Amino acid sequence: MPKLLVTFLLTFLISLPSARLVYAQNEPKALEIVSTYKVDGAQGDSGDIIARILPDNLLKLATRDPNESLFGVLIPEDLAVALYRGGEAEKLVAQRGVYPVNVSTINGSIYPGDFITPSPLPGKGQKASSVSESILGLAIEEFTPEKGTAKDVNGSQVFTGSILVDLTGRPNYQNLGAFKEVLNLARSFGITFLGEFQTSEGASVLFRYIMAALITILCLYFAFRHFGSSILRGIEAIGRNPLAKGHIQSAIIINAIIIVIVSISVVVLSLFIVKL
Repeated sequence: MPKLLVTFLLTFLISLPSARLVYAQNEPKALEIVSTYKVDGAQGDSGDIIARILPDNLLKLATRDPNESLFGVLIPEDLAVALYRGGEAEKLVAQRGVYPVNVSTINGSIYPGDFITPSPLPGKGQKASSVSESILGLAIEEFTPEKGTAKDVNGSQVFTGSILVDLTGRPNYQNLGAFKEVLNLARSFGITFLGEFQTSEGASVLFRYIMAALITILCLYFAFRHFGSSILRGIEAIGRNPLAKGHIQSAIIINAIIIVIVSISVVVLSLFIVKL
């Protein structure tokens, strides 16, 4: 078992420098199947929010029209993992997954965990004031005026830009008071955490975390099972052979020191793997 573990560790460490992933210049943000749709007037840029107009069932850039029903977000083909194309004039619209969405600061700066809703600017989103609004999804990134482009809207300066939004992060619960805030916080943390691993780079980071955790668990298990059991046997031996107490205590201390050294070494090795 020890030889097998050492062989595994050496093989893994040697393979690390050559195991880095090659990333595409424009990689998908989520593994979702998306389709193309005909957008009224063939307008809109990638990241713009699309709504369905009722009862005409037309798709157009979303605003805050009460007759609109949120439909999805325009995305370029290089962010699509799989798609169904209906016609050359149609545009690619994502309804699930994590994708860049065009937003504005009309309702203030946006922070991870804020819900995104359409703004008066066609196709652009803003921070939602409450979950009772039409919610597109959950913001994963921060957006402040410093990160945007200034734009004059009715005499006021507004900043626009793009952030990642989880289109599945919509509220599906009623007003639960303080418990709702806990759900918001948990959802924000979970979406932010998982969102980091939906790109190929994030998958590489997740792989390194898993390998570091696995190596740590295996090495600590080996150290405590082998050297820890030696310490227990030494303590029992003192009672049976008091005359050899000094030698037995020395062996116990040596085993304890080895456990400490192995534990520190494993932690350092795990941090090295994670930081690669």
